[in-house]
Amino acid sequence: MQANPPAACGFIPSDCAQGNCIIGAMTRFTNVLLNSKCAPSTATTQAVEFLVHFLGDITQPLHNCKRDVGGNSDTVTFNGASTNFHHIHDTDIPAAYAVEKGYGATDIQGVAGYLDSKYSTNIAAYTSPVYIDIHTTDSYGNLVATIAMANDGNALDCSKSAFWTLYDQDPNQDFGGAYYDAVSLNVLYDGLFITGTPFAVLRRRIS
Repeated sequence: MQANPPAACGFIPSDCAQGNCIIGAMTRFTNVLLNSKCAPSTATTQAVEFLVHFLGDITQPLHNCKRDVGGNSDTVTFNGASTNFHHIHDTDIPAAYAVEKGYGATDIQGVAGYLDSKYSTNIAAYTSPVYIDIHTTDSYGNLVATIAMANDGNALDCSKSAFWTLYDQDPNQDFGGAYYDAVSLNVLYDGLFITGTPFAVLRRRIS
């Protein structure tokens, strides 16, 4: 992906010409399942485990960004505690959102259910052919579905109302305040709902 959001975002196909990136890895593990027809084995179990993990990564903007090691090198404050810009999106914002909605800080299933009930009308947007095409590849042999997911997640890195744009406006702010109010729904919606929906459909298509 581009290394300088919010000025530029997007996947550079030549960066994964040898398949040595998350897009290439997801392509390989999808093919493991397709070729085995999901027959039980150590290889298919590992393929499913890696696909679940990588699908979560590829739809999280800061997991899908070269700038400052995805924000890991940027020290910030969240509700008075010192942490880093990447960590607040993985842990602090989801935990605060869960508590805000009446769930425990680590009740991921509860929050996922809440988001599903609230936004399930958008499922069609994430089960379209572009996301669940498990055969079409680009000129380097990488699945166009995973490229589309990567581009959509990375696009948020260049959003004018979230992530790096807001970070650059005031890196010294307490990110548990106005920043949390601005991005918390995007973080949870993209991280849980958008991730889970295409994976569930992909799993059905592969099997």
